[in-house]
Amino acid sequence: MVSRIAACPCNSGLRYKHCCGLEDIRGAPETARHERDRNAGLMLQRRGDFARAMEYYDRALADRPDDWDVAHMRATCLY
Repeated sequence: MVSRIAACPCNSGLRYKHCCGLEDIRGAPETARHERDRNAGLMLQRRGDFARAMEYYDRALADRPDDWDVAHMRATCLY
């Protein structure tokens, strides 16, 4: 079992509790995947890795196309 504050084994760069561990909390895997992709995209955007951030935002939008915050963050990466 992975500690909730340890780095996530999927190598997203997030802590387990903010990544794959969300499935334990929220129950729905698609919700957890959306949150994980959204958070990973934001982290990469803040680092200046805009191309990779857009990939994560695209994956988040594939799960939830009506998430306008993610759509806005993706557009900011393009800018």
